[in-house]
Amino acid sequence: WCPVTYRMAPARGKKRPAADGMTPPPPLPSVVDLEIVVPCYNEAGRLRVHDFVAFVRAGRARLLFVDDGSTDGTLAALHKAQRACPDRIGVLSLSSNVGKAEAVRLGMRLAMGDDDDDASLVRTGGASVGKRKRKQNQNANAAFVGFWDADLATPLDHVGLFREVFEAKPGVDMVFGARVGLLGRDIKRDARRHYLGRVFATLASVALKMPVYDTQCGAKLFRVDDTLKTALSEPFDSRWVFDCELVGRYASLRR
Repeated sequence: WCPVTYRMAPARGKKRPAADGMTPPPPLPSVVDLEIVVPCYNEAGRLRVHDFVAFVRAGRARLLFVDDGSTDGTLAALHKAQRACPDRIGVLSLSSNVGKAEAVRLGMRLAMGDDDDDASLVRTGGASVGKRKRKQNQNANAAFVGFWDADLATPLDHVGLFREVFEAKPGVDMVFGARVGLLGRDIKRDARRHYLGRVFATLASVALKMPVYDTQCGAKLFRVDDTLKTALSEPFDSRWVFDCELVGRYASLRR
């Protein structure tokens, strides 16, 4: 992947091709109603920048990468993605590693336009986080927000499937991915982890009183409302099963 470059058109009105021979990207869709938070920690070796950039250029979504105090080249890779599509990609850089749970919570609050109460965690160098915050607070128009694992274990084209569920069923407030080994799908999981995960998911469903097949799949979208904002107002108690805690908070507030 490499950034697209542009030159001013000559005086006679004809456009010159880009210097690198690449075709300039088409105009971005004007309506954006979905924002996805992508938590990242030391992902430089596997971050698929091209896939993320292609996704935001083709659809009605924004991405907010949260660098969770990475010690490798992750932040530089995220800035590269941001430069390729600055109107659709934001970067929130944390000064220390706070864990996936808190990185997701901070990112989702920012995506919804909430003021960040943890400003001390944000790095002063690198991306202009302050400008990003102001823009989000003034234009917090996302109808849906969620989070997606940086390794793209769930492909980004599934975002459209999630959106279709929301549009077809206005009463649905949460849509989760699920790793199900059906014919025609290539899902590779260690057998031991799979069965332990099934036991955990079953116990979690019983505790939550909700039929959630895969509580730990790293692809989740939510309809934005005051209930979701309240559920994300305080840090999670757990760093590892925060997904269940978030769903539990949301459900208890709705009951």
